[in-house]
Amino acid sequence: MNYSHFVGIDVSKQTLDASILDSEENELSHMKFKNSPSGIQEMLDWAKSFRADISSTLFCAENMVDFLYITI
Repeated sequence: MNYSHFVGIDVSKQTLDASILDSEENELSHMKFKNSPSGIQEMLDWAKSFRADISSTLFCAENMVDFLYITI
């Protein structure tokens, strides 16, 4: 599949540090969000602000046991 964007997420108990890249792997932005349902929604809205179609965006995170509240 060809992805329009990539979001790399560093997960910690309190926060999600996310970087978004375009399809050519240029970093567009980096932000920190609360590790909560509302923080995840903020991250999705942030990704959409770069015209990222969520269905064609690859979200990547390390194995985070139970730090992430929902699966994207």
